[in-house]
This record gives sequence, structure tokens and C-alpha cells, in this order.
Amino acid sequence: MFKYLKTKWKVSGVRLLLIILTFAIGGSLCGYGGKKLSGLTSIDKGFLWILVYVATISILWPIAVLLTSIPL
Repeated sequence: MFKYLKTKWKVSGVRLLLIILTFAIGGSLCGYGGKKLSGLTSIDKGFLWILVYVATISILWPIAVLLTSIPL
């Protein structure tokens, strides 16, 4: 699978690793930040909390991936 991605994206092995690490760290950071931000609200865990969490994640994900990609 990694060989396929390397040939499709025309990158070396190190760059493929950096791409995968960027999305993994960015996604984890996004989930952690979204959980912390949703925890600041006084909404009980239910349907409304899920909507707030999904909206927060949708806003945070591109920011988290961008901030992670800069140092990598």
C-alpha cells in the first residue's frame, strides 16, 4: 500500500512518512482540542453536544493540520 502511495504521489519514503505523520498528529490534536473546547460548554452529552463537537472538529481540523505541517 505504501509503495502504491509513493508512486501515485511521486514522493520518497521520508516524505510519505512526513505526510502520514502530519495527518496523524493533526487529527489527534484536533480531537483533543475539540474535546477540551466542547468540555468548556455546559451542554450535557447528548445530541446537541455531538452537534457542537462535530462543528468544532470541522473548524479545528484544517487549522490543526496546517499548524502541524509547518514544522514537519
